[in-house]
Amino acid sequence: MRKIILLVLLAASAVRWSEQSGLAQGVEAKSEAPRAGEPEGASAQGATVDALVDKADFVAEGSRVTVKEGDFSLAPPRGWEVYAHNPSLTLLMQVPHQPGMKYQRTIQVASFSGPRYIDEVTAKEYEEVIVRKFSAATASVEGYRIRNHMSIEMADGRDGLLFYTEFMLDGVNLMQAHILVSSKDRHYLMTYTDVAEHFESDSANRFLTEAWDAMISVQLGSRTPSRFQAAIFLGIGIGGLLIASLVFLGLRRWRSGRQYRDYADGNGLNDVDLHTQAPRSAKTSIQRDESDEATAEGLPDDKFDSGDDVAI
Repeated sequence: MRKIILLVLLAASAVRWSEQSGLAQGVEAKSEAPRAGEPEGASAQGATVDALVDKADFVAEGSRVTVKEGDFSLAPPRGWEVYAHNPSLTLLMQVPHQPGMKYQRTIQVASFSGPRYIDEVTAKEYEEVIVRKFSAATASVEGYRIRNHMSIEMADGRDGLLFYTEFMLDGVNLMQAHILVSSKDRHYLMTYTDVAEHFESDSANRFLTEAWDAMISVQLGSRTPSRFQAAIFLGIGIGGLLIASLVFLGLRRWRSGRQYRDYADGNGLNDVDLHTQAPRSAKTSIQRDESDEATAEGLPDDKFDSGDDVAI
């Protein structure tokens, strides 16, 4: 039971570190994990967590569970105890306790306001912060470190980030699998904790498979945002306008070239009506020329000389 309490406190600390680190704004942390050596505060908090662990809201039967924010749902492992009203976590699931069990396996879900990009930049940030905050959550945690991280695909096709961590708690070697997912409004960190041998032994991989199937069943209310989404949309828009402009200019040049060839071949006059009345200015010019010519023809002989007898 003490191990369960300590792991719940680890998750509560995870909610708190997100607010302190600035990786997520507006984190909904509702309680503070006790520190080692605190006299009365630690006892009161421990009693509260103990009571929450003892009273499950229900036992999973295969149906999906939607968290109070309404943006996140998953299908817990069948037969696991589900705690949906934990003040420190969005959701807590654990396998029922059995005699002789080294550790009571848990899946915890912490919810944070604001989206997170699911890419390598975020992965590097979370590697550092997870180690720093989880290792400082309680004095009973020893040697907390990241093994590795990788990008994964969830059951609904969205991207997720998987982190494997390992540490020792009260002399027991434990490991965790963290999965980070995000919608456009919130991001969620799911953490599965179990003894290290269940992660590393092929004969015990059914435990990891059971938890893995539950975690990747996550469904969120909106798509995962992309770091370069706005730039991509802007590029598509500019590219579309550029293509449309090139097509327009190409058609205009082709049409102009065709008209030029038609006129060069003499085909351009086929549509011209040769009997069309001339413009007023041209007509006036023609009339003026004809009038001047007629006047010249009607001049008297004495006023029109060849100029042979002209004296200067």
